[in-house]
Amino acid sequence: MISTGYATRIWKFLRTYALAVAILLAFATAMFEVYVTGVGPVPQQPPEGYTIERTQTTLQWNRGTRDAPIELQVAMDDPTFGTLFLKRDVKGKTHLIKNLENGHIYYWRLVQDEQSSPVATFKTSAYAVKF
Repeated sequence: MISTGYATRIWKFLRTYALAVAILLAFATAMFEVYVTGVGPVPQQPPEGYTIERTQTTLQWNRGTRDAPIELQVAMDDPTFGTLFLKRDVKGKTHLIKNLENGHIYYWRLVQDEQSSPVATFKTSAYAVKF
């Protein structure tokens, strides 16, 4: 009888607090990882899926907290980045891309310490104009 009472109490405790403890552990692990490894760059502008009406645009990103060099990679109609439209080391937070072709989807990402940022995309209008 005594063991059944303890088992019931333990089960009730776990049901009540296990989810909260698991969430706190996941949060603490994520914070520790950010503290130790830092945060890499993240694309910001143009917004995801945006259609550009000109044959040039300025890409903008958040540099993150790491000090390592950043490489900008842009691919045209190739989400696998097999053939790159542009590959350049960048120092700032923006880069102007000229000579975009009309009616294409461009995929871009930032690579730092061999780790890739999330991929962002934008489109050029079929009637984009060159200024």
